[in-house]
Amino acid sequence: MSASRNIYEEDVDFAQLGLQDPDFAKVLKPNGQLDFSDPKSVQQLTISLLKRDFGLKLELPDDRLCPPVPNRLNYILWIQALLDTSSRSFSESYEPQRDVHGLDIGTGASCIYPLLGCAQRGAWRFTATDIDDKSLMFARRNVEINGLDDRIHVLETQTNGTILPLDTMKTASYSLFSSIDFSMCNPPFYASKEDLVSTRRWAVGWSFGDLRPSMVASRGCSSLQKSLLPVPVEQTIDMREEDISTIASRINHTLEELPIHWTWKADVSIGIGFCDTVVWSRAARRHKPDGSSKGMTGDVVPENMKFGFKIYLLYPLAEVASVKVIIRWLKGHDSVMFESFCGMIRRKIKT
Repeated sequence: MSASRNIYEEDVDFAQLGLQDPDFAKVLKPNGQLDFSDPKSVQQLTISLLKRDFGLKLELPDDRLCPPVPNRLNYILWIQALLDTSSRSFSESYEPQRDVHGLDIGTGASCIYPLLGCAQRGAWRFTATDIDDKSLMFARRNVEINGLDDRIHVLETQTNGTILPLDTMKTASYSLFSSIDFSMCNPPFYASKEDLVSTRRWAVGWSFGDLRPSMVASRGCSSLQKSLLPVPVEQTIDMREEDISTIASRINHTLEELPIHWTWKADVSIGIGFCDTVVWSRAARRHKPDGSSKGMTGDVVPENMKFGFKIYLLYPLAEVASVKVIIRWLKGHDSVMFESFCGMIRRKIKT
């Protein structure tokens, strides 16, 4: 799980936070440190960080979980990266106007994930569920005091009910939240404090869709062995002693000759393409119908196309003599098809 944009990459400066928030200064020890064995001090840290860094208010009971803000922010940042790099626009960047609806299962008294998500993204909305009456009461209170009633709906679910309460969300009261873009669940699962100390936590994400998140979002966890991660969605070809315009022309000519949906932007050396089959194979070329040799052009992409890709060129730096050709898998389930496409491009531009 990548959290490269986490503002808490460096340790929180408690002395500075104490100067910025008098309530936090009251719980600091004389040496300027925080007593993490004191629940009240830990709770104040969470409240003060949310207030200073996100403009959020928080009320928590003493007998419910107090979420650490840096850790919880990591999850939100990861979801942002997954969504930003797997949208139907294929922009691979944050789209401020894109409506996103998340479902937080077991939101807890803090409702921390919906609060953080909405504080960072103006077009995000959430349905937050829980089965505990007290947690629901405080979650609703936290939504209310932050003025997010129109963007976060807190929904009571039952122990024996469905985990994804889509039918309930489609009722009149939740008509604005009838579909979801992602669901998340971070339940308490420790039987004891000993378990808490000895258990290593994992973040696991999956999708049934055909859009491929970026390498950073999908394979950005350096502590895991690569075989446990999704297949790579990028390949890089180094072109030494080749002019970038020549390489660009070679790529564009190759793909224009194929019956694919292909758009090339010469001014930025970026192209995006889509097709439904392995049209570059020898068998496909032998059996193509007359008149089908040329590709389609334009910005409208058929939704049902099975394979999508982006190719872009990176200009050589002063100390690097090679142009880098980056092939990015955007859409599809077939990794063999992506490998085959990369192999074809490599052969064509190396010729």
